[in-house]
Amino acid sequence: MIGPYTPDFVGDVALAQQLAEVGVALLMFGVGLHFHVNDLVAVRRIAVPGALGQSAIATPAATLLTAGQGW
Repeated sequence: MIGPYTPDFVGDVALAQQLAEVGVALLMFGVGLHFHVNDLVAVRRIAVPGALGQSAIATPAATLLTAGQGW
């Protein structure tokens, strides 16, 4: 409801971006605290092929999409 184009609202976009980056860093830190290598080893038969498959599909798809947009 409130954004940079809201009438009579003056927001600091640069500050909002910096706070967003700090929030992402804190979120990643929190996830890292709950991460256990044993959990990853337990699901390696699903996680490794899934990650490789996702990368194999997403990379060409993103390349085609950006090339189609003229990037």
